Amino acid sequence: MKKSINGFTLIELIIVVTILGILATIAIPRYIEAQRHAREAVVEGLAGSIKAAVSIIRAHCVLNANQCRGAGIASVNIDGASVDIILANKRPANSESGIGIAANIGGVTAIYPNDPINGVSVFMPRGGSVTCRVTYSPSTGAVIPITTDCA
Repeated sequence: MKKSINGFTLIELIIVVTILGILATIAIPRYIEAQRHAREAVVEGLAGSIKAAVSIIRAHCVLNANQCRGAGIASVNIDGASVDIILANKRPANSESGIGIAANIGGVTAIYPNDPINGVSVFMPRGGSVTCRVTYSPSTGAVIPITTDCA
């Protein structure tokens, strides 16, 4: 009579566990690295939206100089949305009604300062790491008043 053998031998199980261990040591660091790159890409995309908004506002002020004269903050119509701009440097104000509307950014945590002209706004992707953020400071003399940080 022939016996039927069911199951695996100990050697087969050890080989499978060893192979899985080797794959895990390769895959886990790559997965962690992919997550870091994804967070950085989200922050760079957010910074790109803010840079584009600043450029659009500045172009609007060049084309419509009469709307962008004076001092303080004024409201201008950009594609049907009312955006607060800083007249002195022709950049979106540091507020939800300024850079928040101009950049049309949703799905982020935004911290706006009390001073919409001299303060610094901080934008962080929701659900992401708090170490990844974009800062917007319109009062600086820099060409692009945006910095990114993703530690």
